[in-house]
Amino acid sequence: MGNASQERAIRYFTLLSILGNTRQSREMIELREECHNFVLTGTTSDVLTKTVRSDALRSTQAKVASAFRQLKHYYIVEHGSAAYPDRLAQIHNPPRFLFLQGDVSLLAQPIVSIVGTRDPSDLGRWRAGKLAALLSRRGIVVASGLAKGIDAAAHHGTLVAQGRTLAVLGTPLNHVYPREHAELQDQIAVEGLLVSQFSPSMAVQRYNFPQRNATMSGISIATVVIEAGETSGALIQADYAIKQGRIVFIPQSAVDNGNLQWPKKFLARSRNAFKFSTIEEVDKVLATTLQNFGRPAPSVSVTQASE
Repeated sequence: MGNASQERAIRYFTLLSILGNTRQSREMIELREECHNFVLTGTTSDVLTKTVRSDALRSTQAKVASAFRQLKHYYIVEHGSAAYPDRLAQIHNPPRFLFLQGDVSLLAQPIVSIVGTRDPSDLGRWRAGKLAALLSRRGIVVASGLAKGIDAAAHHGTLVAQGRTLAVLGTPLNHVYPREHAELQDQIAVEGLLVSQFSPSMAVQRYNFPQRNATMSGISIATVVIEAGETSGALIQADYAIKQGRIVFIPQSAVDNGNLQWPKKFLARSRNAFKFSTIEEVDKVLATTLQNFGRPAPSVSVTQASE
């Protein structure tokens, strides 16, 4: 999408900046006519200025627009457009805008997320990289969240195997978290795809990351939890995956770990949760889903928002 989507995004994130990045605020912007009209056309009504002062609206919009101008070589995809990922559009409360850097065609391909703890064992790190390589050799795009530990191992495993990986960020595109992954983030922007639902004007907040997990699950046909403790953030994504009707894969080693309860709970909770020991078991479960990708996807042109 081009400049029209960018202008709507600026107005949308202006309101979100004033109202706060909460579910209630996002619903208010979508449902209240005065907010909806402002985002679509820039029209300010008396009803809107009773909620948001005119001077605050103008000054905040100028700050948001300035932050957008600092972001280079990116795309904006808006919910409801032909370029918006079909799978993500099907979830509850999908993000209104996606900010993208890299090969946007990856969003139309079969994607499997690999997630897990930020402090894995050496074996868990190896398993993440190995599975990522095996999946990528099958033509699957490997997604993860650029975090330490399992996420980084999944990205690296894919890149070493010369596969395609995408990182779904819990930050705007113009931030790097953790900072030591700056080089990895740059490499994925060139060889894969960066995805963020957070505008360049937004601060990095802890609650961004669960929102990111919902989006990562939403664009994926399956999520693999390689290694995770009972309180790991990876389980937030597994929970979203189950609610979204996606597949969740759990290694047999986690199921057999007597110190963990979550693998058994997920397996008992949903028929979409599967344990596995080999890539062939993963292949078998994914076979039906992957048949949907046997036909060419429609060609969609996405215009860069900034050069």
